[in-house]
Amino acid sequence: MSSTIYVLSNPAMPETVLIGYSRKENISGEIADLYTSSVPAPFKCELAANVENARDVLALIHSIFANARISPDRDFFKVSSDQVMAVLKLAGGKDVTPGEDGTVAAAAAEAAPAPANGRRRAANGRRRPRRGQAKSASGRKRRRRRPNLNFKQLSIEPGSVLVGRDGTEVIVHDDRQVSYQDEVMFITPATRRMLGLDENAVVSAGQYWTYNGRKVSELYDEFHSPAEPDAE
Repeated sequence: MSSTIYVLSNPAMPETVLIGYSRKENISGEIADLYTSSVPAPFKCELAANVENARDVLALIHSIFANARISPDRDFFKVSSDQVMAVLKLAGGKDVTPGEDGTVAAAAAEAAPAPANGRRRAANGRRRPRRGQAKSASGRKRRRRRPNLNFKQLSIEPGSVLVGRDGTEVIVHDDRQVSYQDEVMFITPATRRMLGLDENAVVSAGQYWTYNGRKVSELYDEFHSPAEPDAE
């Protein structure tokens, strides 16, 4: 059975990453749960890959970076995220790195290891195009991300109340924006403001708000099921 291995960074812990494992494909909820009162800043997912024999792959990665492990009973490593990502990509699998809105691409590209001649093969065994070669329409389609959050699609009408993680309330203004502190804005900057983060901080906004007791990200995932084709 396949599971997900992820690499998380945190701006409060430079050159340190958390290398973990989850049975879920979309790990946005687990990432959000790590941002507790004892953590100064939210974690960012640098890479998440759904792979076969994930526990074995994770054990191998932990072994490779054993000398950089900060504590034997914690999965934090004093290495750059690029170093770990390079190793994890060799394991192949499906890229399930969450986007900024907490969702995963509907049909992420397979991250197959590169053969000796430097050209990758797709999951069906065909060679991937070299740089500069045109990609097929179907290949481009597989790499598209799902649409941005649209409240109307989720049956969240203007005037509806969204409740933030800390009890903050915002009013849905239209299909894409909310009214927060008497200012109309998109949900992501509203989330940063609620959390007291820098305007450039990366957050999975849908994880921090609920509508009628359910996370907005869960409603989004239900509407944009993986079986559906992507939209422009």
